[in-house]
Amino acid sequence: MNADQLTQFVEQVHGLWETHVPAQYQVSVVPVAVGLLLLGIGLSVLGAKLARAGITCGLGVAGALLALALAPLIDVPTIVVVLIGTFVAGGMGYGLFRLWVGLAVAACFSAVAIGAYGSRAVVPHFTEYQSVQDFDGTFTLPEAPQTSDSESARDALADIRVWADDFWLYVQSQQVDVNRRILLVGVGSALLGLLLGALLPRLTLIVTTSVVGTMMVMSGLAGLAARFQADFSQAVGQHERVVATAGIVFLLASLLLQTLLTRKVPVPAPVRPQPGK
Repeated sequence: MNADQLTQFVEQVHGLWETHVPAQYQVSVVPVAVGLLLLGIGLSVLGAKLARAGITCGLGVAGALLALALAPLIDVPTIVVVLIGTFVAGGMGYGLFRLWVGLAVAACFSAVAIGAYGSRAVVPHFTEYQSVQDFDGTFTLPEAPQTSDSESARDALADIRVWADDFWLYVQSQQVDVNRRILLVGVGSALLGLLLGALLPRLTLIVTTSVVGTMMVMSGLAGLAARFQADFSQAVGQHERVVATAGIVFLLASLLLQTLLTRKVPVPAPVRPQPGK
C-alpha cells in the first residue's frame, strides 16, 4: 500500500465520518491534531525518562478513584481508604515497573502490527467494497440526521455498525483466513513486546515512545495541514520522499535524545586518603 492509497483511504474515511456520523458525536479536527502534536512531542522527548513516574502516578490515581468508589461500603473513614488505595496502587506501579512496561509495549506492538497488516490486507478492499455497493445496490450508509435528537443519533450509529459488519463480511469473502491472521499477528507481536519490555525496559521504552511519538506528531501535522490546505493529499503524493525523510529524521532525533536523557551517569568513587599522608 503506497502513500497515495493511504491518503485516499484517509480522505474516504474522513468523508464518511463527516457525512454519516451525527454532529453531536463529531470532534473538531484542529483540537485533536494540536493535542496529538503536543503529546507526541512530549512522548518523543521525555517518554522513556518519565515512564516510571508516569506509571506510578497513573496507577496511584486509579487506586485513589477505586478506593473512593469503595469507601461507602467500608466502615472506615474515606480519607484513610483513599490513602491506602493510592499508596498500594502506586507501590504496585513502582515495584512492578517491568511488568507494566511489558504490558504497555505489548499493546503498542500489537496495535502497530495489526495496523500494518490491515493496511495491506484490509484497506485495499475498502474501495472495492464501495464499488460493489454502488453496482448491486446493497446496504449503504444514510445521511447523518440534521437534528440533535438522541434517538436519531442512535439510529444513525446503529446503521454505521451494520455497514461496518457488512464491510467485514465482504473482506472475509475475499480473504477467508483474515480473522485467523489478524489474531496471529496481534498475539504474536504482543508476546514479543511483553518479553522485550520485561527484559529490556529502557531500550524498549526508548524505541516505543519514539516511534509512537513520531506517529502522533506526523498525524497531528497531517491533520492541521489537511484542515487548512485543500490540496494536501496532492502535495503529499508529490513529495512522498520528503515527508518520509522528515519522519525518519524526527524519529532518529527522538531516539538519540532519549538515549542521552536516560543514560545512567556514573558516580565517581570516593577518594580515600592514603595512610601516612
